[in-house]
Amino acid sequence: MTIEVEIRSFISKEKYDELIEFFKKEGEFVKEDDQETYYFDAPFDLRIQKNNFFSKIWMKSGKIHDEHREETEIRFDRSDFERLEKVFLALGYNVQIKWFRKRHDFKWQGIDVSVDSTKGYGYIIEFEKICEENEKEKTLEMLKEKLQSLNISLTSREEFDQKFNFYKEHWQELISGLVTKIYFAGSMRGGRTDLETYTEIFEHLKNFGEVLTRQVVSDQRGFEVDNDMNSRFIHKRDLELLNSSDIVVAEVSTPSLGVGFNIAKAVEMKKPVLCLFRPEQDKSLSAIIAGSPDINVKNYENIEEAKQIIDEFLKNLS
Repeated sequence: MTIEVEIRSFISKEKYDELIEFFKKEGEFVKEDDQETYYFDAPFDLRIQKNNFFSKIWMKSGKIHDEHREETEIRFDRSDFERLEKVFLALGYNVQIKWFRKRHDFKWQGIDVSVDSTKGYGYIIEFEKICEENEKEKTLEMLKEKLQSLNISLTSREEFDQKFNFYKEHWQELISGLVTKIYFAGSMRGGRTDLETYTEIFEHLKNFGEVLTRQVVSDQRGFEVDNDMNSRFIHKRDLELLNSSDIVVAEVSTPSLGVGFNIAKAVEMKKPVLCLFRPEQDKSLSAIIAGSPDINVKNYENIEEAKQIIDEFLKNLS
């Protein structure tokens, strides 16, 4: 039995443009496609799609973002898309998500490559290859090596699930550009003892918008390996996230050069900034932060007080 093996990763707009030009030169351009996909609330992954060429019913086994999935599709005339929707609505299924994507497809070194821009969701590169069931692990490792050769880090399943679930809940606002994007900052290398506090704040912020910086609450340390390539990646990634955010919330109880740098850049970008500081004996906040008229600094004693401060801060911004 043949199966589809695929991997994907989020990329920046800059990388998106760069990759399209790269694959046009180094690979074989297949097509450019505008896709409208509806996901239904079925007990399995059921979708219909209209693209530039046809409509289709599309069903996949397993769960979204699995690396190995069996796929079934039935194609129809492009004009049948609305009728397909009516059929599934009549069968009792409801549209759960609407997905609007521009896709560039290429073939490169034996791999099917898609470079996507999805409205309200972001930019993604996807590698896909069909193989026999007994070769799926070997094929998966090959795809990962090819992605790494392009200096692209593989996005974790956890991050994709978190992003997809947020889109599922807010897709109507996201495609209208109405969801607040929040950059949450906390000490990455010196503040791991505050991980529980960071996580509480992160989860609370999710009530108000999309929190862009899941890495702050990750308990995985692999990303902290000290080498030039990793440092450049972190610097570039964080500045892109900061630039795309609407507001910045920072927990500053543990001193961090990185957090201080991000706060300074946020002020330079004229973004609203809230700094949360937990006073302790023999611990004081930097005067550069505490004395800035462009930064809202608030002391707190416990997590509930921190949440109340966040609520008030965001309320005053609306």
